[in-house]
Amino acid sequence: MHKKVTIKDLASQLNLTPATISRALNDSYEIGQVTKERVWALAKELNYQPDRIASSLRSKRTKLVGVILPDISYFFNSSALKGIEEVLIPQGYRVIIFQTGESLAREMDNVKDLAAIHVDGIIASLSTETKDLNHFHENLPSDTSLVFIDRAPAEPQYLKVTIDNEKAAYTAVLHLLMEGKKKIVWLAGPAGLKIAEIRYQGYCAAHKVAGIPIDPDLVVRCDFSKGSAYAAIHQVVKEREGVDAIFCINDRLAIEALAAVNDHDKKVPEDIALMGFNNETFSSFLQPPLTTVSQPALEMGIEAATQLLKLMQRKKTIIKEYVFETELIERGSTILSKSRQSVSEVCVL
Repeated sequence: MHKKVTIKDLASQLNLTPATISRALNDSYEIGQVTKERVWALAKELNYQPDRIASSLRSKRTKLVGVILPDISYFFNSSALKGIEEVLIPQGYRVIIFQTGESLAREMDNVKDLAAIHVDGIIASLSTETKDLNHFHENLPSDTSLVFIDRAPAEPQYLKVTIDNEKAAYTAVLHLLMEGKKKIVWLAGPAGLKIAEIRYQGYCAAHKVAGIPIDPDLVVRCDFSKGSAYAAIHQVVKEREGVDAIFCINDRLAIEALAAVNDHDKKVPEDIALMGFNNETFSSFLQPPLTTVSQPALEMGIEAATQLLKLMQRKKTIIKEYVFETELIERGSTILSKSRQSVSEVCVL
């Protein structure tokens, strides 16, 4: 085994003080660029590895960031995580990832575990079961920086990176209504999911603009477990005559909806139009390809990490919520009539 290279070793070879070496390694403004580059080059040559424990004791910062997500297998979450790491890792932070599996109990344990290792900050997307932030307040020190992404609390004091869920749903549902659809199922996911409640407001607003009354029986709930969406859509198509479109809370549930429609010997989009949300990587490969709403997940992850970095560096942030635009991606699962009225011509939110 090789002897661990220390700051003193670097200082001895470069004929500099250990304090100068330390400041150069931390990219301090007090050290000239030429000296920094000499230090960095030697550190790389000798494979110098900083003592993170000693450094955290001196600075009272661990350079650790926790990320809490419902399910990393979703394209949005994995893409957002990629953006988060692109910002934080080059700044010397280590990213620790937790998944809640949509469970409040697991989310509470995640927060406790991150508090126990004294993370400098947390980026979180709340679970379906989360109703308040008591577990964050009760477990995290007051100097722990906190940013919410995607599924965020309503309270204005928290820094959030989101989309306009109401506007996104409004645009999507209005597109279907302008195609002549009148009985649009809203496959909303599990009860209590806040973003589903907000998107339902957009669903209702689009119906109001189009002059189509809301049928509460077309609001369908299911959980995120395998087969739940299939069973829900199979039942509503069987029981509600004339269903002509389905708008889903995400693309994964849209796959099960597609299977349920096919098993009723109905065709997408000829009999029932189908639309998802998230633009998962598989969506364009379905038969027919899935019309969906795309979110800039990578860019949202980058923004969340950028804002967290500012908070951890005790820099002031003026904006409390960063709202990103979405895009409706039109594919073969919805009918595009040449004679339809343009969505852009209708009053928008």
